[in-house]
Amino acid sequence: MSTSAHVLPVEPAGPLPVIAGGLLTTGLGLFALWFAQTRWGFSPMFWYADFVLPLGAIGVGCVVAIGYAIASSRTGVKISNQLLWTVLGLQVLAYFAAQYLAFRHQAAVMGTLDASFLRSFDAATRGSRYEWAHGHAPAALGAGGYAFRALELAGFAAGGLIGPLLLRWRAFCEPCQRYMIRSRHGQLAASLPGKPPQDPEALARHDAEELALVERGLALIERLTELAGKGDALRFEEALSPQTVSPWQAKDLSRRFMIETVICPGCHRGSLRVYLFNGKGQKLSAELLRTVPFDHRFGEKLLAR
Repeated sequence: MSTSAHVLPVEPAGPLPVIAGGLLTTGLGLFALWFAQTRWGFSPMFWYADFVLPLGAIGVGCVVAIGYAIASSRTGVKISNQLLWTVLGLQVLAYFAAQYLAFRHQAAVMGTLDASFLRSFDAATRGSRYEWAHGHAPAALGAGGYAFRALELAGFAAGGLIGPLLLRWRAFCEPCQRYMIRSRHGQLAASLPGKPPQDPEALARHDAEELALVERGLALIERLTELAGKGDALRFEEALSPQTVSPWQAKDLSRRFMIETVICPGCHRGSLRVYLFNGKGQKLSAELLRTVPFDHRFGEKLLAR
């Protein structure tokens, strides 16, 4: 017999495991970046889009800081505001650590190990050259080089927040200190495929058929809610599966219901969520119609299937 109903609350863990995981991948990432720079003279940090968007720095920052999100997901340490600020600060330090590594390598090659890092950094920044238009000779930036340094630093630091922010938006079970598992079980048609007909009689039949689809969908949602409350995962899936449409069919529908569950892997409690999707492509919008909590019996059986 399951004991999920009697899971005791777990004390929140400290942020050290998350910080350690992030520093590990940051160290590995900076070493890979240093190796690419010294071995092949190549660094994605300098990739810009439309001359001002530091895509390279954002991408590198996201990759090297992925350990923060991985460690948070594995340990159950929730991403808090304080932890986000900590990650941001560590990303800034990591950026300057990468610059210092590059400086030390260059100094070793040139035999100027007694050179000043700050003076070298200033000279490299002011001496940066940029090709403002294709076919034109690169122009020296001078003091304007610091604007690009700021963009590069901001992109690298902000990129490091992408993983933690994405994880922060996931549902979290506070008693168990675990991130919850989100599963989409299928979509129900709430409209007919294609465009509505222009003929008035055909349009009336079209609207009547769509209304019948919506009513059947709502009736099924009521049935699913009832089965979730009873903890009957088998009948839940048996009732839902024959009525769902494939993802390819759903793309041609201007309106459909989405059925999903969010379940804690610890206590198995969770909720049934029903969304109404309206529109297609870039005009797609989602509205949460209902959230129905269920106990551990249903969640445990659903995760076991």
